[in-house]
Amino acid sequence: MLISQYTIPGRHIRDHLIDVPLDWFASRGGPTIKLFAREVVDPTKKDEKLPLLVFLQGGPGGKSPRPTATSPASVERSTQDAPRHPARPARHRPQQLD
Repeated sequence: MLISQYTIPGRHIRDHLIDVPLDWFASRGGPTIKLFAREVVDPTKKDEKLPLLVFLQGGPGGKSPRPTATSPASVERSTQDAPRHPARPARHRPQQLD
């Protein structure tokens, strides 16, 4: 669910809350948790269908950088280098390990 969106110099930001199963291997209808996800995109491309790049940082109690004009270089580069024709996303289902 989109909870907010805004533009800062050089970045368009969309913040989401996503319901995911607490236990991926339990039967459907089990408890869920909400994950926070942030999209960062070049403002000139905000309406394009672009491929996703997942960047994981922070964690329980850990700090994650906020998108600013001084964001890490990888954020700057990833907002500029998106291919013109995004690939079809692969479907992934977690596999239970024995």
